[in-house]
Amino acid sequence: MNKEQIKPLIEKYLEGRATEQESAVVENWYNTYLEEEDMPSADMISAATTRISQRLNLEQDRKTIRLWPRMIAAAIGIMVIGAVLFYYHLKSSERDSLIAGKYANDIAPGKNGATLTLANGKVIKLSDTKRGVVINPSSLAYDDGSSVLPTSDPLSHGIEGSDGRTNQVTASTARGQTYTLTLPDGTKVWLNASTTLRFPSSFVNSNKREVLLSGEAYFMVKHDAGHPFRVRSGKQLVEDIGTEFNINAYPNENSIKTTLLEGSAKVSYQQEEKILIPGHQALNNGKGIYVSPVDMELAVAWKSNKFMFESGDIKSIMRMIERWYDVEVIYVGALPQDTLYGTVSRFDNVSSVLRIMESAGGIHFKIEGRKIYVSR
Repeated sequence: MNKEQIKPLIEKYLEGRATEQESAVVENWYNTYLEEEDMPSADMISAATTRISQRLNLEQDRKTIRLWPRMIAAAIGIMVIGAVLFYYHLKSSERDSLIAGKYANDIAPGKNGATLTLANGKVIKLSDTKRGVVINPSSLAYDDGSSVLPTSDPLSHGIEGSDGRTNQVTASTARGQTYTLTLPDGTKVWLNASTTLRFPSSFVNSNKREVLLSGEAYFMVKHDAGHPFRVRSGKQLVEDIGTEFNINAYPNENSIKTTLLEGSAKVSYQQEEKILIPGHQALNNGKGIYVSPVDMELAVAWKSNKFMFESGDIKSIMRMIERWYDVEVIYVGALPQDTLYGTVSRFDNVSSVLRIMESAGGIHFKIEGRKIYVSR
């Protein structure tokens, strides 16, 4: 946990207003913040130590057999705080060395990158120094106006067939990649890692605009009342006129999640249809569509380059980490059952994400190569 997250909990703890769960978080925290780079002030840490010691010895009149473990715990607490105060005053380079010792095999985050595959099988690798590509039947350029291909390449002037036929184009991101597309109709799409989007090179000769999605993408649909925009993911179909929404449709997830941010959209699955309004999410688990309010910031955190997890199960969180950091996750023993929450930038190395998760207590990580071992 960072300074802003732990500070209010420590204040409640010191004032005696913390719940049992909040007290447990604070007491677990002070055992782990040797790994934290952003800590509260020395005065607050000292006060927390005193309160923890008092709390651990509140029942000193109880049986002696129960007193000794508490006294030992209080002594350990004071020793740990002393170590932290020492750590707090270390130079940043020395703190980095301590962290590096635990995460010696740290892994860098993902970056921009994608490929376009045309109907004739030609594969175009998009530049990882660019943020997005604008795709039109008659032009193919990055969003800064620079050309995707050399001017000598026939495809530099567009991806439509030489006879004017509409071709299918596939945009794909691998693990550890993200990219932004502007489709031929002006719709803007943000692709998350391990995502594939298939779409026509032109929507002009069709009464509908339909794309196929596997993975996760955020859509900002270009308004066209006469031509509904549709996103098909397996047997699910999302249709709208001009809205902003996010679809999480990874094959290895248990459900398809469609989150609406603006406008309105219809979600269909087999014979069932549901209308979404902003701030709501449709969860399709293969048995039906269930609509409920949702924290929109949490649902689309990836688009803002953040990892946010709140009461998430360990496996779903680790699948996100697998896709973004291109790693393999291995579980050792029983799965941790702790409630996990936190926020960290997707630009950080994987160790930053793991430290936030470890601060909740009851979960540990070990990095070996591109493998992350998870244990209780």
